Amino acid sequence: MNNILDNIDLSKSFMIGDRVIDMQSGQNAGVNTILITNTICNPELIELKNSHNSPNFISSNFLDAVNYIE
Repeated sequence: MNNILDNIDLSKSFMIGDRVIDMQSGQNAGVNTILITNTICNPELIELKNSHNSPNFISSNFLDAVNYIE
């Protein structure tokens, strides 16, 4: 039986989240990452950038994140 996950192209997949842990999960899964900023993640974002694991895109809202994907 074919696993449904075998049909997902990770290079065209995205993890959208508002926490650094979301970005780390996406990076570990091998997908593109989009961080939606908020007051909680801003201090964590500096740490993420310093570790050279920045998200592929940083957005202030979900609509901008969707527009980036399109």
